[in-house]
Formats: sequence, C-alpha cells, structure tokens
Amino acid sequence: MRRTVTVLSALLTLALAQSPTPVVVELFSSEGCSSCPQAERALAALQVPGLEVIALERHVDYWNQLGWVDPFSSSAASRAQQRGDQLRGFGVYTPQLIVDGRVAFSSGRRLEAEVVTAAERVPRPALSMSVAVQASARTVTARVEGVSGRVEFFVVEAGLVSQVRRGENAGETLAHAPVVRSSVLGSPCDEAGGVCPLPSSTTRRVATFTLDPSWNVEHLSVVAVAREGEAGPVTAAARRSVDPRAR
Repeated sequence: MRRTVTVLSALLTLALAQSPTPVVVELFSSEGCSSCPQAERALAALQVPGLEVIALERHVDYWNQLGWVDPFSSSAASRAQQRGDQLRGFGVYTPQLIVDGRVAFSSGRRLEAEVVTAAERVPRPALSMSVAVQASARTVTARVEGVSGRVEFFVVEAGLVSQVRRGENAGETLAHAPVVRSSVLGSPCDEAGGVCPLPSSTTRRVATFTLDPSWNVEHLSVVAVAREGEAGPVTAAARRSVDPRAR
C-alpha cells in the first residue's frame, strides 16, 4: 500500500509540474494608499509549487484626489470593484485581494493559504488561448477556445516601478505586481469580420487590443478569465506572453 501511495503521489506531482493549476488573484490597489505596498509585495513574491498564480493588479482612481495621482489608475478599475461589491458584497477598500472571484480580504499574510484553498476547491477545464501580434500596428489579438459564457481579457505589464513624490507613500519607490493596462469583454466575433454568431452558439471568444507606445512589449502578457456571471467565481483562466520569444 505504501508503495502505491508513493507512486500516486509522484504521478500527481509530475502532473502538477506539467500542467500548473491557474489561480487568479485580483488586487485593487493605489499608489496613494500606504497599506497597499505590503499586499503588492506579497502578490509579486507569491510562488506555489504546482500552481500558476495569475496576478491582476488593478489600480483604482478614487485615491487620486488625496495628494498623489496614480499613473496606473483608471475609472474602469474602480467600476469593477464597485460591481464586485454590488453583486458579491465584497466591499470597496484598498488593498483588496480577491482570489478566484470567491473570497475578498486585505491582508497579504492570508494570500498563500487562500490561493492553495482555491486550487483545491474546484477543478478547472483547460482554457486554450492563442495570441497574435501585429507589430506594425501595435495590436494584439487573443483568442480562446472551448469555453462558453463570459470571458474577460486583460493586458498586464510586469516590472513597473514608481517613485512616489506626494501622498501617503511620499518618498517611497514602489515595485508592482503585474498591472492591468487594459481590459475588454471577449466577443464571439472573429476579428476577420463576417457573420457574428450568438455567444451561446460558439465556444470561441476573441479580443483585440491596441498597445500604447509607452508599454514595454517584452513585459506584456494577455490574461483571459472566464467567470460565472459579471463578477462571479472564476471557472477557467490562461495567460500568454505578448512577446513571442517568451512563449
């Protein structure tokens, strides 16, 4: 019996190494918030064997009138957080960590345990995503297959650092986890045009982004997140680098 258990354990470890389980962690944050850097550091440093932690650092804009305008903030991030509160009762505060759309909390010390719990809770189907880059037009088209329902796509940039000069973090140098630069809801329409099928009749979702010249292409990735409803639990996810050399 012991030999059987050992073999099964080895096979499980090998399977996890070959196909890491994706877990999506959203962090609603702001450079104007003095308690946010700790959560950002925890997210940036998190590595769990057998898991792929997909970080989405989303900077809200409601801190901007309090001394420091966050260069990565957006009203879209604030609206997304507000919808999460309206639909799931998550609250509106920073830092706010949300693991797989299921649980929200503020302490980075809870993060690893919640990520492991999320990975054990629900088996995820494989989400196949392809990314095509048209360098001359600075556009990226992402396509996922094999999923029905709502799929949101994100462009995230890693390696971002800011020198904060005012506000609660004045004088600090802040290094971020991958920051959401843009997001869009996936469409069943093929980017080439033609007849657009009903979302319920196809398992394809497509999104096209125009990349800002200030974004570092070598540090960009596209993330696809399938959910139950607008702000519901994550059912599948995938991440692909924009830079073909990193794929």
